[in-house]
Amino acid sequence: MRRCRSRTTRKAAYGCVGLIIVAVGACYLDVSFTSTVANFAFASAAYLAYCFLAICTWSFKWLPLRVLALAVTAIPVAAGYVLGTVGMLGLMFIVGDYANPPIQTTNTAADLECRTTGWGMVATDSGYTVHLYKHWPAFPLIEREVARVVVNETNPGAGPTSASCDDVLAKR
Repeated sequence: MRRCRSRTTRKAAYGCVGLIIVAVGACYLDVSFTSTVANFAFASAAYLAYCFLAICTWSFKWLPLRVLALAVTAIPVAAGYVLGTVGMLGLMFIVGDYANPPIQTTNTAADLECRTTGWGMVATDSGYTVHLYKHWPAFPLIEREVARVVVNETNPGAGPTSASCDDVLAKR
């Protein structure tokens, strides 16, 4: 980042690094926004921040480092382009599953909410997931998934054949 051309670009690069660190930390800790639109906006902002940092690697002076950095940073960007063209149908199925309203929502305690969401389609396995989310009164727009049980109704295998909010509470 020392080689970014201007002070403004360098500050923007540091901001992008901070945004990516927050996004990775949120994924690792299962923290998200309560709004689906806010989650998509945050993920899009993190992806654009990553693309900006990938462009900043073009200004590295040492050629082997520039080639290595471009090769490493180009992989997720290229994956984004593939999903934007060939994989758009599959991506839309995933987004559709995520954006659908929950089948059932139950408040199990003052700060816990249980949601059952469906997933899948005709060409793949289908089922539902029972999620348990913790809410904090100080941060009403943020939630953390503390437990989940995934039920594959098409081919359960060794997994559960059914689940309820009580099962997820017991798992917690």
